Amino acid sequence: MGNDPIHIICYADEAVLIADSEENLQILLLRFDQMAERLNMEISLNKTKSLTISRNYTKCEVELKGTSIEQVPKFNYLVVEISAKRDLKQEVRIQKMKAARISGCL
Repeated sequence: MGNDPIHIICYADEAVLIADSEENLQILLLRFDQMAERLNMEISLNKTKSLTISRNYTKCEVELKGTSIEQVPKFNYLVVEISAKRDLKQEVRIQKMKAARISGCL
């Protein structure tokens, strides 16, 4: 990896595609779908969402197999909420509460 950017993060049956533009995300999504098909896997279009992270709202219109991908303001990935506003304060509070509950059980 070194200084190379990461474009795909996968864990179990979930994947996050990372691109710096709508056009690059569309290209990456198509490539990811092609690779999934080669591996006899299928992308669940009803579970697939897009999210832009920026100071100002940015519309992101990507599609796969004629289906528009829904853009959401936030989503959970591996129990962490990722927000379009880049606000981690709420997520830090949630993780802190979970840690306090767990430490109380030890």
